Formats: sequence, structure tokens, C-alpha cells
Amino acid sequence: MTWPGPERWHRLWQAIGAKGDESRWYAILTQAYAEQHRAYHNQQHIADCLAEFDPMRPVAKQPDTVELALWFHDAVYDPKAADNEEQSAALARRCLEEGGRAELVDAVVT
Repeated sequence: MTWPGPERWHRLWQAIGAKGDESRWYAILTQAYAEQHRAYHNQQHIADCLAEFDPMRPVAKQPDTVELALWFHDAVYDPKAADNEEQSAALARRCLEEGGRAELVDAVVT
């Protein structure tokens, strides 16, 4: 699987009932996972995670929050930093708050 196109992100944005410009967040994630210093936590990794998740989506209790967690889980990656997961969670928080879905933050970032 290759990096998912914007239509997948758009469907997820609509499914969670988020407001605002989802294309901005798609661009942020696309750029983040395309950073040259990423050897593993890159676009292919996220594409692979989503491909593994897709067959299990029907049995997930909260499939949209699981998918959001997959999109954001390695969004911030600095090989010299010790807080990449926390920074990725903060990015997800900002996205959901700006999208009017702050109530999903805990389920996505934990």
C-alpha cells in the first residue's frame, strides 16, 4: 500500500464530524511522514498500519479513533528527542480541538 490519498483522510474527517479544513491536516501529516530523516516511521509505515487495520475495522469498538491514532502515532519524529510520542499526541490534540472534536482526544492519544 502507498501513502493514502486525501480522500481517505476526508472520509475519516467526515466520519468523526470534524469541522474546518481537513486538507490542512492532511498536508501536515503528509509532510511530516515524508521527512528525509525518517528511516522507518514514514509514509510507508503509516500506509502499512492502515492496511493492517482495514480488515479489522468492522470489529473495532471505536474504529475512527483507532484510525486517527494510527495517523498520528509517529507524526512527530526527531531521532534526537525523547518526547516524540508526547509531541505526536499534542499534534493530534491540536487537530481534534481545531476540528471541534476535543472529546475524542483521550481515546486517540492514549
